[in-house]
Amino acid sequence: MPNSQTELRTPYTNAAGIELDVVQMSPVEMEGFLTAIILESQFKKDQAKFSAEALGQARAAALKEDTLMQILEKRVEAFNLPIKFTLPALLAATCLATNPGRIIALAVDCCTRFDPGDGTIHEVTVENLTDLYPFGFYSEEAFGKYVDEYLKPKKIKWSKIY
Repeated sequence: MPNSQTELRTPYTNAAGIELDVVQMSPVEMEGFLTAIILESQFKKDQAKFSAEALGQARAAALKEDTLMQILEKRVEAFNLPIKFTLPALLAATCLATNPGRIIALAVDCCTRFDPGDGTIHEVTVENLTDLYPFGFYSEEAFGKYVDEYLKPKKIKWSKIY
């Protein structure tokens, strides 16, 4: 039986202009990502229903439960990055990038694509992530190449956070 990872590869040019293969999400990852899309649309639609305090509590509860979300939030905070994530975008990010190294690479890509360059902070949404990764996240081989050839040698502006 053919490897599903091989069957579902798609060439893609990332935010830094590097062409790498991506692998479509598994059904479980896709379900989580779709849940994040629904949550984000509800937040936008019923914004008045969600107080800042309630959103803060929901964010704190989600972060307490998910290590990858914690890693992403701490990296954004520690490096004072020009981005922040909506709660649904945090959930979606963990569906795309399924380990600590990948979640940091996702942060690099988000800074590369969404840094306004004027000192303001861009709020990363699920919609932004679907624009950034329309076919899924990097394949294992492409991710290794991206890290070894671009992030570790600091060839991309935001690779300092990796």
